[in-house]
Amino acid sequence: NSGLSWVTNCVVNCQLNMFLPYQQRVITEQEELDTKMSALSKFFDTKFFSDLPDVEQSLLRKQYGYMQKYSSVLSERISNFIQQ
Repeated sequence: NSGLSWVTNCVVNCQLNMFLPYQQRVITEQEELDTKMSALSKFFDTKFFSDLPDVEQSLLRKQYGYMQKYSSVLSERISNFIQQ
């Protein structure tokens, strides 16, 4: 996920404390979301997932898609923080 690399790159190359408190919260939110997305992505490859009813599988994939979009917005916000 590009969001994770963006946040990781930012944290490595910038001091987290150089950001305002609300910006720090956005960065933390991005990291937490990417962790959840990674776990859900791995879950898709399990037998437990394939044993779920089709409607549940579909909803989880839809949820993942929305998470990707949300992650993208957070990445844009973080990019904007750095450019300011």
